[in-house]
Amino acid sequence: MGTIRFMDYRKQAGFTLVEILIAAACGVLLLAVLVSTARSMAGWSDRVSQRADAEAELDRLTDRWYADSATAWSVFTPANDVFGKPNSDGHEFDMVTEDAQHRASYKAYYYDTMGKRLLEYTYGSPSATPIATGDESDNLTSFTAQTYDASSLQNPTSPAYDPLYTTATITNADVPLNLGTNAIGGNPITQICITTQNLTRTVKLASGTAPSSVTVVLTYTPSP
Repeated sequence: MGTIRFMDYRKQAGFTLVEILIAAACGVLLLAVLVSTARSMAGWSDRVSQRADAEAELDRLTDRWYADSATAWSVFTPANDVFGKPNSDGHEFDMVTEDAQHRASYKAYYYDTMGKRLLEYTYGSPSATPIATGDESDNLTSFTAQTYDASSLQNPTSPAYDPLYTTATITNADVPLNLGTNAIGGNPITQICITTQNLTRTVKLASGTAPSSVTVVLTYTPSP
């Protein structure tokens, strides 16, 4: 006959309450670490995305400025902004050009310090009412613009100093345009410093009509 065996369940090992609590605590801790890591990764991804967006916006702005300045007679910082307020802090810079019939056209890049945004306006004369173009750049931490003589590029004490021009021969060439007190032609440099999302970019602009040298004719021989 076969033998019938009975298992004694009392001898099987089990988990004590203390072991269960320790395991639960370890699980909670591991879950907290995983959640924290996931949040950190999400935050890092969001910061990378914001930085990429900020760089793209700065690229768009600088490309636009270079394109506009290429046809400008003057790039300058006016004494007063388009609303007649003092521009001593450099919250605006302007450009002016003329068409074939000598009709002036002005464009202003105005920084709204309260809204942290850059707005674009056009106007037909220094005293005319500005018209918003609808172009707007948001989330800008700071913005300043200032116009300097070209020789400032070689002056170590000037904010516009650039060691690239240390050995260059630079002659200041200011050309009156009769387009407003601050709208001077020639080769002045307007430097713009703009900050957004911990990114800072410095841009130097000169009018596309800036001469590399100037020749002044005092006497015509023979006379015209």
